[in-house]
Amino acid sequence: MAKLLMGDDLWVDDEGDDYNAKSPIDPIHQLMYLMDALQIASTSEPGSYQHVEFALSVDTLALCQTLFQTAQESRVQQLQQQE
Repeated sequence: MAKLLMGDDLWVDDEGDDYNAKSPIDPIHQLMYLMDALQIASTSEPGSYQHVEFALSVDTLALCQTLFQTAQESRVQQLQQQE
C-alpha cells in the first residue's frame, strides 16, 4: 500500500525471477495432453468432435495422426523408464 501512495509502479517486481518458477504442471507433455483431450472429446461429445474433424483438411488429419503416434510412443517410453 505504501508503494501505491508513494506513486511507485505496482507491477514492477524487483524481488525475484518469476520466470524460473516451477509448478506441478510444468513437466506436462503438451502433445500428450492434446491427444488425451481430443480422445476424451471424441468419446464424450462425438458430434462436436466430428465437426472439428470435418473442418480439417486431409493433410492436417494425417499430420495429427503422425503427431499422436509420436505422443503415444513418448508415453510408452516414459512408462518404461519409470519401471
